[in-house]
Amino acid sequence: MKPIRVLHFAPPGLAQYVRDKPTDYSWTRFRDEDQESYIELREALSRLQHGLCGYCEQSILKDDCQVEHVLPRSSNRSHHLHDLTPTNLIASCKGGSARNFYGPDTRHPDPDRFGDNSCGQAKGETLDDLFLDPRTLPKKRSLFKVNALGQVFADEMACQETSISECRVERTIEILGLGVERLRRARERRWNFLNESYSEDFSNSQVIRKAAEVELMQDKQGNLQPFFTTNRSYFMPFSDEVLTASEQIWV
Repeated sequence: MKPIRVLHFAPPGLAQYVRDKPTDYSWTRFRDEDQESYIELREALSRLQHGLCGYCEQSILKDDCQVEHVLPRSSNRSHHLHDLTPTNLIASCKGGSARNFYGPDTRHPDPDRFGDNSCGQAKGETLDDLFLDPRTLPKKRSLFKVNALGQVFADEMACQETSISECRVERTIEILGLGVERLRRARERRWNFLNESYSEDFSNSQVIRKAAEVELMQDKQGNLQPFFTTNRSYFMPFSDEVLTASEQIWV
């Protein structure tokens, strides 16, 4: 899980809905009855996050994207209005639940997209003080680390440097199901792709630094490559150098 930005201002459709809301307004009514504004919101969040799920870092696809409430809507800490507050919203994949498009009975089944609940589907209504909000993660050091097998875990050194407990990272991984086999396999394939593309270049620091820029920076459409933390882990120590020099345009 990487740092992402907060959406501070509602897109026009959501702003209009809140301004003119009926007495019994709700998130569900907004989502179901104003599809155009919902899609506008979803796309605004996706752009803000450079095309990646705010939790697992898969590329967001039109048929595998939803708006996720970081603070659960059922939470006692959440006033009803928080359902529609943009600062409580992020773009997420559907956490393995996109059966209609990627399930085993579809014409184009995708094991990376279906099964093994993760992200919002795994988190559900969980409210845990140990949970790490991706909008508040430190930017200079990644608390999450991925190895060549695609396993994700807490970076002990980064946790010590940022005074954030490893327990919080591990609990966040558990809450979001980031360690499920579906995602582990996808991260492992991503690592293997990077290794096949760049392993022979690590003896040349200039070449590998340029490669790190390609894999860690936005493309011409403003999107990041999927599984950002996997990419960041693969290119260490060059990745932190590249990201620090970028003035955080990757966040």
